[in-house]
Amino acid sequence: MRFLTILAYVVLSLFVGLILINLSFDLIPLTDFTLVLNYYILFNPWYNLAIGLIGILLILLVVRHLHVLLANSYQEKSISLESAQGKVSITISAIEDMLKKMLEAEEKISHVRPKITTKKNDVTVNLRAYLTSSFNLIESTQGIQDKIKTKLEMLLGEKKNIIVKVDISKVLSKHLPLNEEGEPEVPFRNY
Repeated sequence: MRFLTILAYVVLSLFVGLILINLSFDLIPLTDFTLVLNYYILFNPWYNLAIGLIGILLILLVVRHLHVLLANSYQEKSISLESAQGKVSITISAIEDMLKKMLEAEEKISHVRPKITTKKNDVTVNLRAYLTSSFNLIESTQGIQDKIKTKLEMLLGEKKNIIVKVDISKVLSKHLPLNEEGEPEVPFRNY
């Protein structure tokens, strides 16, 4: 469906662009253009029906595209939980900060940037970070995933489906400190 929406926008943009170029440079006189429209399109009922259906299809594609854009822009800003005493709401940014503090205490990971998205009962954690050692990458990342998942299950309960995605951008050496850009700093560079 996305392909049809993009195709409709491209065809419509090309058509409108060609008409505007024609009007500005008068490549095809407007009287000839209206004669062709009257003769071929307006007096043939099948062409009228086809043009009407294409117009309806374009309008439906635009409405659907706007609906998808608005639905994606409206994300849940908090996670609501029911307890015996009432409703509890935890903001996504609070959970992200908690994960960041928890993971920055780890020695094998640095420059932690968690991003949480929610949809109904699904909680997805996209974690971007640097590893500080290259020893057993798979075991290190799986340990991080397990730690995040157990922490969120403890916090949110077992009812939520928690998906943890880890993106390791760099593997750093412990000996070189990092500068503001995240690159290893060269010793005695500023002297």
